Amino acid sequence: MNLKTLTIILCATLLFACTKTDPKQVTITGKITNPIGESVIFSNQDTAYSTTANKDGSFSISFLLDSAEYLNFEHGVERTAMFVKPSDKINLTIDTELFDETIKYEGSEESSFLAKLYLLEEENDFFGKVFYLSNMQEYKGILEDYKTAVILKFGRITDSTFIKNEIAELDKSIANFISRQGKLSEYTKDVKNYMWETKNLGRNFNFYAAMDSLNSEQFSNMLEGYSAEFLALLSKVTDADFIVKAKERIKNTTSNWGDRKTAIDNMPKEGEPAIDFTYPDKDGNEFSLASFKGTLIYVDVWATWCGPCKAEIP
Repeated sequence: MNLKTLTIILCATLLFACTKTDPKQVTITGKITNPIGESVIFSNQDTAYSTTANKDGSFSISFLLDSAEYLNFEHGVERTAMFVKPSDKINLTIDTELFDETIKYEGSEESSFLAKLYLLEEENDFFGKVFYLSNMQEYKGILEDYKTAVILKFGRITDSTFIKNEIAELDKSIANFISRQGKLSEYTKDVKNYMWETKNLGRNFNFYAAMDSLNSEQFSNMLEGYSAEFLALLSKVTDADFIVKAKERIKNTTSNWGDRKTAIDNMPKEGEPAIDFTYPDKDGNEFSLASFKGTLIYVDVWATWCGPCKAEIP
């Protein structure tokens, strides 16, 4: 072997070594139709991997994973679950106007399964009418049919650990549904019907949105309407003890929302002094908002269960 041949082989070997992909690397590409902003995030409880979408909604991101993980794909205000393994090369497409109904994956059968599972869960409201108005035998039958439908969705998935874990979670959910429905057996039919009707009725009263959109008088009228409609449904119930407790819950609900509306209305307006508070820093030193008077203060509100939030701590 001459020197020239040896040099060529050595260069080729070095080139291959430099371009070889890390077996832990995950690459996700995609196209978002009707994008909402630029942010694209893949996260779990402890870590977040982020990138930005191009003007046409396309994006690409690569990161390293030591083992298979469940991740959330987040864009805009929506999120959906994925299952990602080291060395995966996944392409996804989605339309934000329908989100879960349109998401498609290439290169991840497990993520496709999770998307189908979400839609199947939406079709079956196990805390809906069947929960309140069916008997235990009927309810168990509905859940068994659901389990069969889920198993059929596994399709071409060969990862036995993933399948085992998903079935274990499914069995746990079904056991929880049955246990909670069983607790309704102590109630009469008219009480269970009241529970179902008020669950639907409650959706007509969006107090969160109303706190910003209505003035105090309008909000008070809304609370009175809520109370009147719930009491009208309660008039069909014959269980005296339940009636007493239900009236107390209605009273507490309207009282609590009224207090919250008052607190919101009394919040300082732009240009008014902020509400003072004192809080310790990471070293335990107490600081009040007033002590920073004359300087611009940025307040970051986060939670201990948020991995990316904790990662921001100095």
